[in-house]
Amino acid sequence: MKELKKLTVLVLLLFAINTAGLFAQNNNISIDVSPRVTLPMRASTELYSVGGGAMLAGIYDFTAPLYIKGGIGYELIPSLGEAGSNLISVSVGGGTRLDMGELFSYRLGLYGGGFLVVYDGTTAGNPLLGAETGLQINISDSVQASVMGSYDYYIGEILTEPAFSEQSFFEGVSVSLGVSFTPGAASSTRERRPLLEIEPPVFNPVFPVFYQYYNKNSLGSVVIRNNEKKTISDVKVSFFVNQFMEAPKLSLVIDEMESGEKVDVPLYALFKDSVLGITEGTSVTAQILVDYQEDDDFLSTSFSESINILNRNNMTWDDDRKAAAFVTANDPTVLRFARNVAASIRSEGVTAVNENLRKAMAIFQALNIYGMEYVIDPDSSYIELSDNEEFLDFLQFPQQSLDYRTGDCDDLSILYCALLESVGIRTAFITVPGHIFTAFALNMDEREAEKTFSSPENLIFIDDEAWIPIEITMVTENFLSAWDYGAKQWREGSSKMKADIYKVRDAWQTFAPTGFASSSIDINVPQTTEVLPNYSKVLDDFIGREIGPRVSELTKRIKDSNNNPRLINKLGTVYARYGKYEEAEKQFLLALEKREYLPALINLGNIAYLRDDTKGAQIYMERARAVRDDDPNVLINLARIHFDLEEYSKAKSRYREAEVIEPRIVQAYSYIVSENPDTVRASAAKDRHNVQWNEE
Repeated sequence: MKELKKLTVLVLLLFAINTAGLFAQNNNISIDVSPRVTLPMRASTELYSVGGGAMLAGIYDFTAPLYIKGGIGYELIPSLGEAGSNLISVSVGGGTRLDMGELFSYRLGLYGGGFLVVYDGTTAGNPLLGAETGLQINISDSVQASVMGSYDYYIGEILTEPAFSEQSFFEGVSVSLGVSFTPGAASSTRERRPLLEIEPPVFNPVFPVFYQYYNKNSLGSVVIRNNEKKTISDVKVSFFVNQFMEAPKLSLVIDEMESGEKVDVPLYALFKDSVLGITEGTSVTAQILVDYQEDDDFLSTSFSESINILNRNNMTWDDDRKAAAFVTANDPTVLRFARNVAASIRSEGVTAVNENLRKAMAIFQALNIYGMEYVIDPDSSYIELSDNEEFLDFLQFPQQSLDYRTGDCDDLSILYCALLESVGIRTAFITVPGHIFTAFALNMDEREAEKTFSSPENLIFIDDEAWIPIEITMVTENFLSAWDYGAKQWREGSSKMKADIYKVRDAWQTFAPTGFASSSIDINVPQTTEVLPNYSKVLDDFIGREIGPRVSELTKRIKDSNNNPRLINKLGTVYARYGKYEEAEKQFLLALEKREYLPALINLGNIAYLRDDTKGAQIYMERARAVRDDDPNVLINLARIHFDLEEYSKAKSRYREAEVIEPRIVQAYSYIVSENPDTVRASAAKDRHNVQWNEE
């Protein structure tokens, strides 16, 4: 018997040493020592009395609710005969763990194994089965106490009298008070292995052109799970690609995660512009980094996975606004081309025509002179790809289009928008089934546009603002033809509810333009001597087609009305709006032959003002004021004239009078009463050639 006890102690010691050494760095594994009292039950009470022993076990806790357990035990069960039974058992099992807050855990499990029994010098062995349940108290990270109850069934045969044989049987219940020690939890934070799990992330393909977009919009997601036994806090999830990011991008901060909780985390990235150097799709290594705190421990873990970064020219058409990212208005080559062209026509021709219209016309004609051509890309056609939202399209940046001198409808639309935006003209994309083209803003409200243009049906009105649609693929023809065809497409598409318009600057709020190039490439920008004749002809054609029909109509009506001053004045405004001031002046003077006609006096004052004849303008406006002293147009014009003559007190007085009558009219001239000298000078200079023609 002494030898058996020594053997038992040795086995238990070796088990403890090996278990502790094997799992010292794992805080999911604990070593449990449980003294126990065993009570025989049912038929076993005829052979045995109350006994006792101890169990040494190793427990592995998965994320709640599972655990597995293996152990060896020793028990002395007194027999009703002359000697007791010594039992050595080995068992393996598992069960469910229910955490009830951070202090208590409930366990329920099953196990099986074998036992060795020694009775009166005779040794025998058989299988065993059992079940356990109980409460665990978490005293600290590394120490737990438990109160457990178990049921054991040692397989064999019940004998009817106190004797021992190989067929002995024992059935009983035990109560134990145990202490568990978790070696890994006692280690320092630096040595401890974090248990938070990072599942394989799901990435979307990364488009370099949208590298700024990913700063606020996710490029994928990852699921993290708290496999720690306790609630963790201050969980910080970051994303990092070493080659193309300066530092990890913090994607989400989670205040607390309970044990077993899962969170789906969107991932964000702040890429460097060097990602625009990718001309062929590539895979790079991305890292998911997670930092968190458990009690006083600060832990970190990571997961690496490859991510696909596509060609810098790639895009999908699931959102047409994405094309705005290619509109690089600040590209040096774009700026050089557009501003040189705009400068060449700044003071040439009829400056009375809307400035945005003249610039857009000149840039279109300059592209024609430059030799730009529309070519359908057979491998990347908008016609084919716009219906497939997931297919990769290849779009050219404006600098590339200027370099290649060719492009399909999306490339040319991007180029034209970039050129116009670079000279301050707001632009938009128009999409109809299988096609994309452009529009630009006139900075003119609907009422004024309908007065100015003979065919307002060729305009697009959005939020009381007039836009001109341009079919840029007709770049080898002329601006007016491209305008007419663009308007036709818009009318047909919008009538069928199949036309959409996307303002580029609005789209930039989501898909910011990229810094594709930092320097200009060597291109031959059309010279002023080339642009002016071409531009002037188109401008004259435009004025002719605008004025011609209206002049003919009004001339007939004037004749039929016996020279009605209202119609004569209206004819004058038709000439005036297109810079034909001499013809306009003749008509306004004719309107005054019968009486002091207020609209004609205002319009003559406008012509004098545009000619820098401030005194002459003042005379006409004072005559107009004598006809009607509460007309807000007369008063604000006099305010501007007094301001230019440096009669500031009178200017402010006329301004205030007009403001009381019609506040809306005076808003554009608030510089007159401004106290900021810089604002006054800049606004006055800009406002000099802005007049309102009075038709009625």
